[in-house]
Amino acid sequence: MVYSIIQAHKGFIQANSEKNVGSTFQFIIPTIPEKPVSSDDDESLEQVDGCGTILVAEDEEMILSMVKTALELQGYRVLAARDGKEALEIFEKEKDNIGLAFVDHTMPKVSGREVIINIQKTKPQLPIILTSGYTDQDAESLGIGSGNHTAFMSKPYPLPQLFKMVKQMIEES
Repeated sequence: MVYSIIQAHKGFIQANSEKNVGSTFQFIIPTIPEKPVSSDDDESLEQVDGCGTILVAEDEEMILSMVKTALELQGYRVLAARDGKEALEIFEKEKDNIGLAFVDHTMPKVSGREVIINIQKTKPQLPIILTSGYTDQDAESLGIGSGNHTAFMSKPYPLPQLFKMVKQMIEES
């Protein structure tokens, strides 16, 4: 898993080992130029006053909890799934109430991509945000980029960016 994340970010792992001394591993990931901060980019945690139901599918408990709590504080009802299979089960029961799906790409049991394909078969107009540690270019090369009411958000993402994208996609649907 670590190796695939490093590769996705165009990096590599260097290993050195000495008998009776131990091993060291270095994770080399290229840097990107730092974007200058301007007052125009200041995104505060303003209240969105959201309404509606959002399906959040994320296998990392800490991220799931953060996203669920943050969206609930914005006024949304959140249905949380810890893997792709659970996401599809919740969707089947609640499909008429769900106004947006927020789906992690890499999950156990059923992948995020498979979750999206199944959701779109039943409810093709449902806005979906796919999230992943992959970059935008990697997402497009995997065939999981934007389009057909689907947007992509790369991890890590700031909460104001999440709120803005959720609000925009719900309004556009």
